[in-house]
Amino acid sequence: MAPPGPAGEDPAAVAEAWARKAAEQARQRRLSEAVASYDAALALIPGRSAWWHLRGSALMGLRRFNAALASFEHSLRLDPAQPATLSARGVALESLGRVSEAVDCYRRALELAPHYATAHSNLGRLKRESGDLAGAIDSLRTAVALRPDFAMAHNNLGCAFYDVGELQAAIASYRRALALAPDLAECEFALALALLKGGEFAAGWTAFEARLRTTLSAPLTAPAGLRRWRGESLSGRSLVVVAEGGYGDIIHFSRYGALLNACGIPPTLQADSRLAAVLRTSGYFIDIRPPGSDYDSQTHAWYPLQSLPLHFRTEADSIPYHGPYLHADPRRVQLWRERLHGIEGLRVGIVWQGRAGAEVGSLRGRSMPAGELEPLAQLPGVTLISLQHGGAAAQLAALPSAARIRDWTREMDIGPDAFVDTAALIVNLDLVISVDTSTAHLAGALGAPVWLALHFASDWRWLQTRTDTPWYPTMRLFRQPQPGDWPSVITQMCRELQVRQRSPRVLPSIPAIFPDGSE
Repeated sequence: MAPPGPAGEDPAAVAEAWARKAAEQARQRRLSEAVASYDAALALIPGRSAWWHLRGSALMGLRRFNAALASFEHSLRLDPAQPATLSARGVALESLGRVSEAVDCYRRALELAPHYATAHSNLGRLKRESGDLAGAIDSLRTAVALRPDFAMAHNNLGCAFYDVGELQAAIASYRRALALAPDLAECEFALALALLKGGEFAAGWTAFEARLRTTLSAPLTAPAGLRRWRGESLSGRSLVVVAEGGYGDIIHFSRYGALLNACGIPPTLQADSRLAAVLRTSGYFIDIRPPGSDYDSQTHAWYPLQSLPLHFRTEADSIPYHGPYLHADPRRVQLWRERLHGIEGLRVGIVWQGRAGAEVGSLRGRSMPAGELEPLAQLPGVTLISLQHGGAAAQLAALPSAARIRDWTREMDIGPDAFVDTAALIVNLDLVISVDTSTAHLAGALGAPVWLALHFASDWRWLQTRTDTPWYPTMRLFRQPQPGDWPSVITQMCRELQVRQRSPRVLPSIPAIFPDGSE
């Protein structure tokens, strides 16, 4: 690498020139080049703590967290009394999952500089993630009081207000953040969730488009070469609706295929191939194809699945649901009916944990330990049947009532198709009790009775205080009265189950014809 100056120039001047070049490269987001330029500067003057800090910041932008941490730590060895570097080191530690060490960094930064707003904001964010919501709000209020133009602190404060159910305060904080930083897509997306949860659908769906510009959700894979539909006449073209989000989201939003058909636009759905079998039962899609499929750009356009509520201007009273829109395979329904033969009393399916790694943002804390279900398992006349897939299923073995809980999940949905056995078992049950998971969405789409156990800061689609939901008429909502209070939810369910035991069972009718018309 050639130095940015003539041969024989003073090494200190050359180093300063490299550092200026690095700063400009970082400003232009040419981060790899910035790191290389800082390396050149530090090779000449290794004792500049500020350059080590700035090098670490560039490495953070490249998501090279271990290297960034090493750079911040080198800076601190040269000068331990740097609040900004301590705070930056904390962010690097957070990114590596070393949360307790990050908290220590922020506290040390504040000991050195009690009015350092960035450290207050970072500490508040971590308090929120640990469940200390009152402490989080206190730290974040301090941050915005010290620095009113700190957009990310306003955003973090909005998230804490959302978690304690103060939606209007959350919305106000998000809007202040966006006034300061209009391109902050994560904040606009958070605003959308608060608006939707508060029932402000028109503004909420518009802001919900910001999800496509964030890194918070799974990336949307748009078909190569296709233009995005803007609502104009397709003039003979076909529409490819691209699924996004988790399995529950896809099941939830797939109902909009009915509205497209009603407009004379029978769509193709691009979705995970494991969902194809169950989604085909809706009859809403002319085809279901996996991501990466090829389409003719002359005859197809594409559209994001979760943008359809905006296109159709969905309000709470116009949510599309005209009865069950997914269906179980009749042959599998019969097989599971035979498997359940002889089980007396109420048959209740249970799910207590969502997909591992999915609990971020507003979904944090949505799962419960299997042990919270023990009071349900002890109810006389109730048989619990596990619908829990994945590693969490092993938690059943530790329950005192484990022998009374039926678990066939190792035999279910084996092969290329998801949910085919789960759906057939669900329609043979009296009730499904679930946390906020894809199985709950499946039960609702099947029109099965389902009780949803919601944590205090529940997902936007369940609104704020309702015990029912316009998304799924057969679903009841049981909410935590306080963050983390699953026992109250289960106690209420136990009382309601005892009432339900006095109601006669109505077994599902099994259609003689498959949804595709075959015998």
